[in-house]
Amino acid sequence: MTENHLTEIFSNYGDVVNCELIVDREVGLSRGYAFIEFKKTHEGEEAVRCMDKAHIDGKACSVKYMDAQKKKRKEQLAQEKLEMEKDPEKRMIQQAAKKRAADIAAQKVVVVVSG
Repeated sequence: MTENHLTEIFSNYGDVVNCELIVDREVGLSRGYAFIEFKKTHEGEEAVRCMDKAHIDGKACSVKYMDAQKKKRKEQLAQEKLEMEKDPEKRMIQQAAKKRAADIAAQKVVVVVSG
């Protein structure tokens, strides 16, 4: 499994912005997981939906969203909610910005290959 191979596979679900295969520095072999970043959120969602429990090079893989990104997004939403409650004009601006951001947000998924 290589970064190019993973990029080729996951490009079927959208524009792959970055693919980082984690390699053991001492032996130079894959540690069995990678981070794949998509240009748009819905592309990452489609990759998770289609590739979770699929096989890559004969090995089962698990495809999930990055937990850190979920946590960061929850914190961001909580902060936005507080700000919107204080200022109605800001609320309208943030709602429009959030809609635009959802269309262009990068989505990272973690691919874990076992076996």
